[in-house]
Amino acid sequence: MTATVEVDGTAPKQRHPATIQLNPHQTRVLDILRDLVGRESGGTIHKEGGISITHSGAPGAILARMLVSRESAGY
Repeated sequence: MTATVEVDGTAPKQRHPATIQLNPHQTRVLDILRDLVGRESGGTIHKEGGISITHSGAPGAILARMLVSRESAGY
């Protein structure tokens, strides 16, 4: 299955949606800045933003969960 992920609320902004290939029952852990925005270092996540995910599978085929943490403040 192919998932397309769009991120809003980062600096720098995401230039293009990220495309991710997933196998059945696969779990992926992604770093927003590194894996989705394409920024290895120096980026920031704003207090407000969002993530949109579309996929090529049947309705309900993807379960998305998100955890945001900041080393200085915790979760």
